Amino acid sequence: MTALQLYSRRFITQTWLLLIAAMLFEVIAIAVLQQQPQWMPALRVVHLLQMAVVLVMAMFAVRNLAAARSAWAWQAKALVLALVFAITGDIINSGLIDFSHITEKRHLLSIPAFALMQGIYVLLFWRSAATNPNDRQRLKPIKLIGLVVWLPLSLLLWFAVFTNDMPALIERATLFYVCLVVLMGISSCWISYIWGKAGFWVTVGALSFMVSDALIGMALNKGGVPAGMATHWVWITYIGAQCLIVRLPLLGHLRESAGAQ
Repeated sequence: MTALQLYSRRFITQTWLLLIAAMLFEVIAIAVLQQQPQWMPALRVVHLLQMAVVLVMAMFAVRNLAAARSAWAWQAKALVLALVFAITGDIINSGLIDFSHITEKRHLLSIPAFALMQGIYVLLFWRSAATNPNDRQRLKPIKLIGLVVWLPLSLLLWFAVFTNDMPALIERATLFYVCLVVLMGISSCWISYIWGKAGFWVTVGALSFMVSDALIGMALNKGGVPAGMATHWVWITYIGAQCLIVRLPLLGHLRESAGAQ
């Protein structure tokens, strides 16, 4: 087993440990905040630190893949960029910076950053699912089915989450974002279809992201931002998604290494 293969396996274990730690911390936070709600800003700082850990892990993955001259180094670099956009959106959503002079619905301001992140994830899943001619041939009918159902599913989700009485600009922005999120979820399924068990958790991460965004969308539709238990569910599904997706390049490298042996 090569040094990069060993590192990849350690990395996957580390993402599980980070996810478990984040979930345990959230359970503790739920109990504490019931008694000390003024500590909510501290919780948001911890959330940002958790995402910073994911970003640092992704940066180390780039270094190790590049040092081994792996073909998956570019995916790792793209993931780092996506996570930078994600953290930008997280900072906006945290409420630690006052954006009330622009809009009370600060989550709407994070849409561009998260849209860029989702676009990168779509590109990654699209390019990573099939890296050889045989896999690309197998994937063609599945891609066609996915693209056929993409817009109907997007509209269905958008109508389920949002109402029609929102301003035109917000209506278009949210519809565009929902289309991106659904395409991200669909393209992640291609990973599982071609990779099998190796890609299963990446797909789970993408679908978890859809749940997180749907929870935020429902809160916005009610005229506010996620509050109470919804805040914790949004974060658990979100950090879970990032922990599962960030391992994509290293899983791809492990898969190709196993195929070459």
